[in-house]
Amino acid sequence: MTSYELDAEEQEILEAFEQGHLPSIPNADEKIKAARQMAKNTLHEKGSHVIVLDDDVAEVFHDAKSVNDILRAVANVMKQRDSSLAHIK
Repeated sequence: MTSYELDAEEQEILEAFEQGHLPSIPNADEKIKAARQMAKNTLHEKGSHVIVLDDDVAEVFHDAKSVNDILRAVANVMKQRDSSLAHIK
């Protein structure tokens, strides 16, 4: 089994668990299933796309607007160079 070094917060959670300080949640399996379905529904909403940015890119583009603005600018340049991309807004 692979061993991982826990950070301070993870260590605190582990100790609380081991000491029995974390209460059980009634119907946990059902609640987990419902939460997963809600997350899935959110990610698959029409018009919603999830893209994970590398850390160095995320340092420059802090929100969806900044990412969309630059991608639209790039798309416009591409449209000017290739009319086959004219369907892009």
